[in-house]
Amino acid sequence: MYPHCRTIMTKLWLLLCSSLLLVSLSAQAQDRVLTSLPVTYWLTKQLVAQTPIEVVYLPSPRFSLQRHQSWFDSEQQKVAKYAREATAVVTIRSIWPQDPIYPQVRQYNIHLVPIDAAQALTPRAPAVSSLRDGQGQISPYVWLNPLNLTTMLNNISLDLQQIFSSQQAAIQANQQRVAGELQQQLFANQARLFNHEVESVVLLDEALLDFAAGYSLPIQGQQFKPELEWNEQDQRLLQQWLQNFPDVWLLTTRPPSPALKALLGEFSRYIVIDPLSRLGQGFDVEHPWQRWQIDLD
Repeated sequence: MYPHCRTIMTKLWLLLCSSLLLVSLSAQAQDRVLTSLPVTYWLTKQLVAQTPIEVVYLPSPRFSLQRHQSWFDSEQQKVAKYAREATAVVTIRSIWPQDPIYPQVRQYNIHLVPIDAAQALTPRAPAVSSLRDGQGQISPYVWLNPLNLTTMLNNISLDLQQIFSSQQAAIQANQQRVAGELQQQLFANQARLFNHEVESVVLLDEALLDFAAGYSLPIQGQQFKPELEWNEQDQRLLQQWLQNFPDVWLLTTRPPSPALKALLGEFSRYIVIDPLSRLGQGFDVEHPWQRWQIDLD
C-alpha cells in the first residue's frame, strides 16, 4: 500500500472512531428526563432504577412550586443546558396549567417529549382525581391523594416504556414494585388513622383538601388564611369548630406554632402533613415513601 493511501485510511479510521464516540456520547446524554415537582421526580426516579436513564430535578430544592416560575426566569442558562441534553420532561399541566417546566425547556429543545403525569396523552386516558380549592382553581396537590399516586405512576411508566423501549422490561418491573410499595403505604396510613380514631378534620392549608378526600375524612371546617393574618373572628371560628366537634383532628402542613397552641389551650389532636411542595432534603432511599407517611405517635 502506498504511504499516502495508508495516511488516508488512518485519517478515515480516526474520523470514524470520533464519529462513533460522538454518537455514543450523544445517546448517553439523551437518556435524561427533566422534572420540577418532588412527586414526579421521585416516581420517575423509581421507575428508571437500575437503568442508564438519568432523572433531573431542575428547580432549587428550596423553592416551593409557587416560586418555580421565578426560578426558571432567573436560571435560563441552566434550563437551556439541561433541555438540550434531554429526551423527555414530566409535567402536570393538564390539571395545573401554571406548571412552567414544559414551555420553559421546549424553547431550547423542540424535540422534547412531554409526559403528563396527571393525565396520559392517549385516547380515553386515565387521569387523577382532582378538586377545586378555595379560589375555584383545580388543586395541584393531587399527589396527597394516595390513589392518585398510582395513577401518576402508571401514566409516567406508560410513556417511559415507549420513549426508552430498550428499557421497557426494567421499567415494567419497577412499576410493579413501586405499585406494591404504594399499596402497602396506603394500608399502613389507613391503619394509623383507624387506630387513632381520626374520623373528621379541620384543615389549615388548602393543599390538604386532596389529602382529606383521598382518605375519605369529613371536613368540619377550613381556614386557609396565613396564621399571622387571622383576626379575632377567625380565631373564634376555629375554637368553635373544635368545640362543636370534640373528636375532630386539626390538619396542618407545619408544626403548630406557640401562638396556635396558646389559642387552643389543651387541644392536642394535631396531624402535620408534608405537602411535598418542595424537594427540600430529598427522599430517603431506604424508606422511599416516608414523606407520605402519616405520623400520629
